[in-house]
Amino acid sequence: MKMLLEMHRMRCLLLLSVLAVGCFGTDRVVHADNTFSAAATFSPRERLLMDAGWKFHLGDLSFEENIINAGVNEGPAGWKFNDTKWRTVNLPQDWAVELPFDQNADGKHGYKPVGPGFLTNSIGWYRRSFPLSAADKGKRLGLEFDGVYCKCQVFLNGYMLDHHEGGYNSFRCDITDIADTAMSGL
Repeated sequence: MKMLLEMHRMRCLLLLSVLAVGCFGTDRVVHADNTFSAAATFSPRERLLMDAGWKFHLGDLSFEENIINAGVNEGPAGWKFNDTKWRTVNLPQDWAVELPFDQNADGKHGYKPVGPGFLTNSIGWYRRSFPLSAADKGKRLGLEFDGVYCKCQVFLNGYMLDHHEGGYNSFRCDITDIADTAMSGL
């Protein structure tokens, strides 16, 4: 059974692909080139800042989510998807701010052409690859999002990990069972 993504609703599809990250045990920053630097504070958890080096595509990619055969999702949800032609952005990022004003657009969206009637501008895809070392094997791993607007789906290594409907609310995803320490960085 395949579930078609609903195109009539404005949503943000946040996609994490290729590998997984250890977010829980010293603080480190993951840079856009996947290099690390130490943070000044000590914590019993490792927290990696991953704001830099995301790939972004504005628009629908006609992706059908395969919910029966988890982990086989292809297209932008799959870890083998080629996103080299996508724009590189750093988070936080809001694509609606970059759009021109449109007098026909809804004032609730700041007269930006997003939402009902503007489907091509209402779906955005974000991808981020990151390494996971063999030392992270056996640890509890998770991802924390400070805030994602509207309707968000999170994929990791082809698996649909979470669906979040908050407006700029933070949320957390446990990735322990999906993370693959055998995979290497990009």
